[in-house]
Amino acid sequence: MVEKYKGEEATAQILSTFWHEYGHAGYYSFLTPDQKKFINREYRKTTRPERKDFFAEGVAATRSGFDYSKYFSKNESEWFAQSFAEWTITKKTGNQKLVPIFENLLTKIKEVFSKLFSRKSVNSLDDIYNYFLKTDKKEYVEIAQQQADVFIIDGSHRRACAEHVVKIAGGVMIVLDNSDWFPETTEVLRSSLKWIQIDFHGFGPINGYTWTTTIFINPKRHQELVYVKKLGSMCGLKQVSLEDKLC
Repeated sequence: MVEKYKGEEATAQILSTFWHEYGHAGYYSFLTPDQKKFINREYRKTTRPERKDFFAEGVAATRSGFDYSKYFSKNESEWFAQSFAEWTITKKTGNQKLVPIFENLLTKIKEVFSKLFSRKSVNSLDDIYNYFLKTDKKEYVEIAQQQADVFIIDGSHRRACAEHVVKIAGGVMIVLDNSDWFPETTEVLRSSLKWIQIDFHGFGPINGYTWTTTIFINPKRHQELVYVKKLGSMCGLKQVSLEDKLC
């Protein structure tokens, strides 16, 4: 698979990032507790220099301007995500014992993509690449479909994507990442749709600065947004105030 993109650094970076993030998502969403324990044991058997040497020879090495091989070697989560990316793209791995987990995870991800493709079967990685990794601007922008409930505007061509979504949006929600960097794009969505705007400011992964992610909610479909579990904070104190029960 990697031969198809050999010499195309930008595309190699996209592929690496794409599968790295799905490695993270798969780890937290699809793997069993026993699989996670096994991954932890295998991670602890390696040294950081060994992990770094492996990534330095892989797809991560195409990412210029930053030593990603060092970054991907720093902890279990990054190690697993990039190991999955390297295996998916090149079929190379620093640990053959992880291959059954990679295969199982890729199968589950393909099942998710099949639903995204309106239940069309995903038979190969090219099916996924041809759908998601658009390089032509027009194809990239117009990949958004009218029947979608949630539109996420991130990556390239955000202004053009916003203008396209405005024409077709009938969904529940639009998410614009880094909206503070795109004030005119934010205004296009706000003034054109008249939807409810909610801004989230704060820190994100890796970077030492804050940014804003803006969500626009369709007032005609807001009732479809419901809690699926009890309100709570992931790292909060598990308690209920006595005052809460006095009423």
